[in-house]
Amino acid sequence: MSSPIYDQLCLPQKNRDIRLLRLFPGDWEHDIYGEIRVANMDESSYWALSYAWGGGQRLRTLSLNGTQVSVTANLESALRRLRAMKILDLWVDALCINQADTSERNHQVALMRDIYHRSEEVIVWLGEETLTSSDSPTGSVRDAFATLKHILDWSDSLSTQLKTLAIGLETLMGVPWWTRTWVVQEIVVAQKAQIVYGSTTLEWAELATYAKVLDNHLEKCCAKVFDNLSADEQTALYNFINPLLDIESLRSQLANGRPYLLDLLRKFRSRLASDKRDKVFAFLGLGNLSRQEPIKVDYTMTNCEVYQEAALGLIRDTSSLQVLMCGSEWQEGSQFPSWVPDWSAPIPYPGLLAARLRQVSSGLYQASKGKAPEISIYGEPALFHLTGIAVDRISRVGEIMRPFADRADYKIGEDVRDWQKVMPPSSQEYVGGCYSNIAAFKRTMFTDLFFEESRGASRRLDERDSISWGTWWRSNAQGFVNPNLDFDGVDETLETATAMRRFFVTDQGWMGLGPAATCADDHVFVLFGGETPFILRHVAENMEVDQSNFGKPSRFSLVGDCFVQGIMDGEILDDSAKCVQTVSLI
Repeated sequence: MSSPIYDQLCLPQKNRDIRLLRLFPGDWEHDIYGEIRVANMDESSYWALSYAWGGGQRLRTLSLNGTQVSVTANLESALRRLRAMKILDLWVDALCINQADTSERNHQVALMRDIYHRSEEVIVWLGEETLTSSDSPTGSVRDAFATLKHILDWSDSLSTQLKTLAIGLETLMGVPWWTRTWVVQEIVVAQKAQIVYGSTTLEWAELATYAKVLDNHLEKCCAKVFDNLSADEQTALYNFINPLLDIESLRSQLANGRPYLLDLLRKFRSRLASDKRDKVFAFLGLGNLSRQEPIKVDYTMTNCEVYQEAALGLIRDTSSLQVLMCGSEWQEGSQFPSWVPDWSAPIPYPGLLAARLRQVSSGLYQASKGKAPEISIYGEPALFHLTGIAVDRISRVGEIMRPFADRADYKIGEDVRDWQKVMPPSSQEYVGGCYSNIAAFKRTMFTDLFFEESRGASRRLDERDSISWGTWWRSNAQGFVNPNLDFDGVDETLETATAMRRFFVTDQGWMGLGPAATCADDHVFVLFGGETPFILRHVAENMEVDQSNFGKPSRFSLVGDCFVQGIMDGEILDDSAKCVQTVSLI
């Protein structure tokens, strides 16, 4: 329901006017009073609040312009703290935007990048101090801040400092702010930011510097001490470092141009949003489409419509099907088409990092030889039509490969040998090249890539790598990987390639790795615009893949992207026996 405050303070949608909150001074225990007014963003001095909205229940009331307004307990606490800090002119989304007016909301949300960028300072409200099990205020967070302030002076690796940090940082990073989607833009575009956690404050720039220095310590002088910490302590330290470094990396990208929207959607996919449409809208101010009409904030659209528009826009903008690699396991009856990533779906942790690395490395392949996607949407219900070439039907699949981190015994070789039982006779010539099936199988295990630790990136496999992966292979013939052996990136390469994937073989003998959902009778396709092949599943059992049935598309659901040894560089397009056909994805 719209508040009468907004009826009296309308915002024209053809200029850059915003509402600002003026907090009236008051003692800590007094009720909060304030005034909302209209101001021009470019001519005003104000602070912008970045916070987690908190629970859905509105538990507190404020008096604004003489009207009682309900807010969450977390926001009320923030305003009470900021009033005590004499920060009185604020932009707060929950109060300065009429959330009940969709048209105004669309307009103001589209301005949010500029609102935060032009503010005097962004106030990052992490919440009130909590009580520890020792019933004292969270001194561990203050201790952590105090320890961080001396980190530049560390000359020796001392386990006591790291343990103190781990305890405090676990509390600090456990507050909801770090999990929210919108705060990425709010902090990245800030010219200056201050963190407020209860009565404790710290400049964001300081905290970011501490994260970089701590990361350097853990990689170098403190590496041995770090290895001796408990798993929980190690996790706590990196749960502090990684989000800070991600934000600062994005800040550097923005300074040199706009990031790619798909990269933002993938990188921050695990963050949460109360409105699922914000999983896309929250990043449009940082990286939108460059060659197509930009995606607009529109809260009249459904979640599915927003995600579908984003997927289509990304495909057309990049002439690539890379966004199709971002879907999770699709279920029949889902509100989303199988080809549209559901950015709000929970992402299973096992294999998540490996999946991201595979997506980043997909540009090393050219399964469709750079051919632009030929796409259209029509029909009732609407179907997504693409062109491509059917490679073959999958006849056999192996078990799902568990991530290495789940294995205390390092017995990776057992699963690899189980996959070998699925492959065609090892001595026979492989269908996709002048080498044996066992040679093709080995290259499949690495997806024809090699991870270079020095660069933190993958490259295509070549003869330089034969010694490293040959040593790994001989070790696994004994049934285990010795953790004391240094395989120079082989372990990272293998895990990236295989974690939460299935090995499969097709009728003709093609070997590959596909999603965990891959089944026998699925079909491998090379779709125009795809850097990798894709696995598709018929929506009706009696349908056949017809190589010559161009113009009469078969209906499929998208299972996901895959690797197939021997067709990753467009070889299938040179096969005169293969015909281009149209397929329709539900």
